[in-house]
Amino acid sequence: MEQLIILATGVWASGAGSPGGGLPGSPLAAPETVARAFATVAGDLALVLDSHGRILAAAQGENGAGIGWASRWVGRAWAEVVAAGNEGKASRLMDEVLRTGAARAREINLAVDDGHTLGFRCSALRLATGGPVLLLGRDLGAQAALQHQLLTLQQEMEGRYWAATSQAAPIPRRRR
Repeated sequence: MEQLIILATGVWASGAGSPGGGLPGSPLAAPETVARAFATVAGDLALVLDSHGRILAAAQGENGAGIGWASRWVGRAWAEVVAAGNEGKASRLMDEVLRTGAARAREINLAVDDGHTLGFRCSALRLATGGPVLLLGRDLGAQAALQHQLLTLQQEMEGRYWAATSQAAPIPRRRR
């Protein structure tokens, strides 16, 4: 069974079937292995991109919305899977990670299936100097649903408050 070891200098595979025999300093793990491992433990979506922004591997975590849509992105450019209106944020994320090795999180909508889009909080880091980029995304759908529920409850409470106060007896006026 292949294991993933994270070192300060990069991500390395270890185990009998890994490239380089599983010794420290061996080549970077297969992009599919990296994406699958990180999607499982760290996010709802993991992409491994080359320095030109081409998607080498894609994986969805257990909580990823839908089944398998990310795997259809392999071989496509990162810019192609970004929803209209989000191109600037996606471009800045890639520019930052290529320039500094890590990019701060940005909320980016991605085109997932049949014209549908999903919002993700995406961050990225470069796995090795001159190496591939790991992009992790957190699905914002659950957060949006909770915000909607909170707003609905707040409006309902305000409605009840105003209904209760308008039915109360009027405050008597003082006579002069």
